[in-house]
Amino acid sequence: MPELPEVETTLRGVAPVLRGRTIESVEVLRPNMVKNHPTFAKRLKGKRVLDIRRHGKYLWMELSEGLNLMIHLRMSGRLGLRKMSDAPLSRERIRFSIGNDLVLVFNDPRTLGRLWIIEGNDVIKTQA
Repeated sequence: MPELPEVETTLRGVAPVLRGRTIESVEVLRPNMVKNHPTFAKRLKGKRVLDIRRHGKYLWMELSEGLNLMIHLRMSGRLGLRKMSDAPLSRERIRFSIGNDLVLVFNDPRTLGRLWIIEGNDVIKTQA
């Protein structure tokens, strides 16, 4: 299970690249891993990443237009950056195209990780 140091390491690895980027598209390869799957990708498309932070073992991306993307890696989830031209990983579950040939990939062999969108500023109190 990713413990707090691994979550912090993940944050430090992706945050400098993500801040200020726009999510160009989202590909959900495993729908059961996201809450509100039918609208998930559509709601994130075109949103700008204002900041990404950690609260406990949760990662949250503050996005434009008052949206927040919550991420919990659970037992085997990994979040990393890859080139669009790289061959897909065997356990890729969600792909976020962020421009300049870069993709943010949520990779999870056990499919236990979860992502969901929360509206507004009161993120910490509304975690599920």
